[in-house]
Amino acid sequence: MKKFKHLIAFISLFLAVFVLAGCQKTDSSKNTSKKEERVWRVAAGDMLQSMDSSKFFDQNSMQAVNSVMEGLYSYHGSTIKPALATQIIKPSENGLKYVFTLRKNAKWSNGDPVTADNFVFAWQRTVDPATKAQYSYLYSGIKNADAIMKGKQDPSSLGIKKLDKYTFSVELERKIPYFTSLMTNTPFFPQNEKVVKKYGSLYGTKASRAVYNGPFVLTKWSGFNNSWNLVKNNNYWNSSHVYLDRIEYQVVKDPNTAINLFENKQLDDVVLNGPLAKQKKSDPNFKSRKLTRTMYLTFNQAKNKALKNVKIRRALSLAVDRKNLTQNILGDGSFPIHVLVPLGLADNPNTNEDFSKNLNQTTAKYSSYDLNQAKRLWQEGKKETGIDSVSWTMLGEDNDTNKKLMEYFQGQLERLPGLKINIQAVPHKTRLQQGQNGQFDLMTSQVAADFPDPVAILNVETTENVYNFGHTSNADYDRLIAQSNRESDPNKRFDEMNQAQEILSRDQEAAPIYQLVEAHLTRSSLKGVTFTPNNLFNYVGAKLDGK
Repeated sequence: MKKFKHLIAFISLFLAVFVLAGCQKTDSSKNTSKKEERVWRVAAGDMLQSMDSSKFFDQNSMQAVNSVMEGLYSYHGSTIKPALATQIIKPSENGLKYVFTLRKNAKWSNGDPVTADNFVFAWQRTVDPATKAQYSYLYSGIKNADAIMKGKQDPSSLGIKKLDKYTFSVELERKIPYFTSLMTNTPFFPQNEKVVKKYGSLYGTKASRAVYNGPFVLTKWSGFNNSWNLVKNNNYWNSSHVYLDRIEYQVVKDPNTAINLFENKQLDDVVLNGPLAKQKKSDPNFKSRKLTRTMYLTFNQAKNKALKNVKIRRALSLAVDRKNLTQNILGDGSFPIHVLVPLGLADNPNTNEDFSKNLNQTTAKYSSYDLNQAKRLWQEGKKETGIDSVSWTMLGEDNDTNKKLMEYFQGQLERLPGLKINIQAVPHKTRLQQGQNGQFDLMTSQVAADFPDPVAILNVETTENVYNFGHTSNADYDRLIAQSNRESDPNKRFDEMNQAQEILSRDQEAAPIYQLVEAHLTRSSLKGVTFTPNNLFNYVGAKLDGK
């Protein structure tokens, strides 16, 4: 009996200790909080289109690709730094050859090393006409690129050659003055051949159908949804300088909804339209950013013969009051411009002044608001082309700002006798498809510099460029751009580009309307994020306060 009592006492003591230990463990777990995630939440203007660095064609996808993939160099603000390359390379052989050495610790998100083969495969795939890469024209000047893009040579003849696992050379047909900045550009990023071939035509069409070698990996993107995440890539060679755990994107087309989400702390960065930009200018979170991006009207000269008439095009341009548009309709800081190349993109080596500054003033006579002159030229143009009353379609995107923009153009242009404008507002992807197919008369367009050189903009209006949706064709213009691309003397080169841009403005081959300034509400808690010359955010090095 005593033994039984002792046993009961022992069990009771054991249980008490066990319960006490359990309570202590529970209390300890309550006091140990999980590390708070470092998340930044952004409003996007539209859906992603593609994660294929050969095939993407929109700004949203470009931002995403630049966040999840990386090339030889990258922009940190306006400074170019080595990325996958170990250093910034100077050319040899009179500026016609580059030899790049890659970092040996660079990996894809699946653990594969990033090698010279990845660059050879990607570049050959991009210039191959079968790929139908929108930006393949950027390869012009690399040995055999032009012949390959015209189907006259095999992609394997492109001037890129693997020397060893981590080294490759690039040969040029002519000096490319902007080659270093070109290497920051998305179409020159490497691609993992194994993964690209695994998915074939479906490569890059959803988050799981790609691999990534940049600071983040893409998740929660099905290819059609309105939200996606960028999650820190622990395989990234420079992951120790990636301080954000996740960037969350959500498509928000209505600016009032965006502001509500910001004020309810569900978003950290939103873009404002005109009236809301005016309203929020005194908000401490208000920020404006001048973009190297021009909004312009595209005239479809292939479909609409009347638009081939320079008087008709000038009349349309002169009928638009740019000052009223930017100050009273947009109100976000955007400003009128009369040339296609945005101000602040590049300096002219002849004068050390902004490339477009003087020409923007001297060519203003071709597009500054003058309704009386517009009506006179319109009547003369109608007589020359044999038209009287016409009904034209204006194509644009279905976001709030662009809808108001088209309504403004409609009201301005319909003051020209006999002109009726029908607005067609469609999603971004549809606008690009209809633009490529020529299914419009007038189209609201934007052009941005992929690298900080005037030719990045001016190339778009050359006859054979895939983004020349208006099918403008001017032999003198094409000749000047071709000469500037071959010219090694920077002074002569900028003079040739200047002459070419004057032709565009004089003939209103495209009608520049305004240069974009983007108004944001952005929380000040994010420090260290940089903005590149091609209008992209670089989140490497960005930190949230206290996290």
